[in-house]
Amino acid sequence: MVDAPWPGPAADYLVQAYVAETAKFEKNLAVKLTKNKEAAADQLLANGVNEYYTALLDIVVIALNVVAFFGYAMFPLTYFFEEEFIKATLPFWPGNELAEWSGNFAGDFMWTLEPILVLTVPPVIASIREAYLGKLQAARKKDE
Repeated sequence: MVDAPWPGPAADYLVQAYVAETAKFEKNLAVKLTKNKEAAADQLLANGVNEYYTALLDIVVIALNVVAFFGYAMFPLTYFFEEEFIKATLPFWPGNELAEWSGNFAGDFMWTLEPILVLTVPPVIASIREAYLGKLQAARKKDE
């Protein structure tokens, strides 16, 4: 019979090892939480500003895509339905040809704006975040 590499029964050894590691982890966590609490708070506030502006960008992109969807939806509408039927249903209908052209233009324009915004706004948001973080850190140093 081979002797176990740990002292005593295996279950007791595992419980003792678990308790020791958990205590060490909690001690390290407590040190980190009290040591860098102000810096962590500043980072979280700056991340909040970043998330706010990113959410605004997402809302704008969704709005652009909704407009593009309805613009491009003009083609199947004008293809499958007669102009008289649409005018009877929608009194403000400008006519199939104009509606299709306007819808395609709106969709193309929105899908031109979307990549411009998606490529240019995130660096601006990152600079806003860094400026806000710098402002928070400067205010914290001023208070000390």
